[in-house]
Amino acid sequence: MTTSTPPAEVGLPDGRTVATANPWEVEVLWREVSGDGMYTRAAAALPADAVIVDVGAHIGLSALCFADRLPDARIYAVEAAPATFECLRRNLERYVPGATAIHAAVGDRDGTATFEYYPNSTSMSTMYADEDDDRRNVTAVMTHGGVPAREQQGFLTSLRAGSSRVTVPVVRLSTLLRRAGIDRVDLLKVDVERAEWDVLCGIDAGHWPLIGAVVAEVHDIDGQLDRVVRLLRERGYTVEVGQDPSFAGGSVHLLHATAARDGRAAR
Repeated sequence: MTTSTPPAEVGLPDGRTVATANPWEVEVLWREVSGDGMYTRAAAALPADAVIVDVGAHIGLSALCFADRLPDARIYAVEAAPATFECLRRNLERYVPGATAIHAAVGDRDGTATFEYYPNSTSMSTMYADEDDDRRNVTAVMTHGGVPAREQQGFLTSLRAGSSRVTVPVVRLSTLLRRAGIDRVDLLKVDVERAEWDVLCGIDAGHWPLIGAVVAEVHDIDGQLDRVVRLLRERGYTVEVGQDPSFAGGSVHLLHATAARDGRAAR
């Protein structure tokens, strides 16, 4: 799909319809973000007027969930893929008109990057393509979901059909905070398909005290989970790590880090 192709409209369980580049993903992703997981628990600890920066916002389902729970929250939703960003923009205009949609990838330096876009699995689009890791995670989810092995291979093959490379703007998180005039972040949500280390490395020392909590999906490849946990603890956070049972055997973990040090801007 390109940005000139009209998005599809898919209904959510609550009756709302959302724009999407790939209809089959919506039910799965909505279940992930709206269930009783780390996103929900992280949101429950936020103030009513929370500032939330959603990095890897996709089509905006997590932003919708945050806004449902915290109607007065100020949400900045960041998405790199042009076709997905168009869906994000439409969904926020429709349901979270006070949110800000930002078209960019978030990384460890400002500039541009090559982004791999998968029209058949847009949520897996990434700056860090890794077929082996994708296979490992998809196989884990499908196996735990009871999908027969003979059907898994066909699905895995279809995931990358029609993939394309696009050049996207990249911005460091500290650059984004300065440009948007953001002086506190009650929750930083990160879901960027193996680029999570880059996101955290793009935060200046002076901005860490402004960030109250982080909830992130981390792919544990080459020790990345340990590196992320160590970095957050060094910055003064208490870190909880878990893995959805459906990803057992895969690399995907979720972490929730909360500020546990003196010096953060008082609330």
